[in-house]
Amino acid sequence: YPEPSAFKPERFLKDGEIDPSARNPVMVASFGYGRRVCPGRSLAEQFTWLMAACILATFDISKAVDHDGNVIEPSGRYIMGLARRHEAFECQIKPRSSEVRDFIKDTVASEQ
Repeated sequence: YPEPSAFKPERFLKDGEIDPSARNPVMVASFGYGRRVCPGRSLAEQFTWLMAACILATFDISKAVDHDGNVIEPSGRYIMGLARRHEAFECQIKPRSSEVRDFIKDTVASEQ
């Protein structure tokens, strides 16, 4: 599909619904293929989805701002390798509620 580096989830939709004819974005080499495919693939995918959902439900994640209050834009560059990843960038991660903040503090305190 065009512009694979651009975040465009709508490319997998047709009339607001998932397009079954769209290329499957889940087919990744990290789990292997064929007879040697990772047996834990489904568990890993479900756990990744669960973790992302929990993070997005409990934290507000936004672009970082500099000392003058200007938004710092991520570079949009990637580091190439066996697994391509985004170049490091700054962001703001804030708990959505005081309950989340207290839970994090209690968890950290119990680990010490």
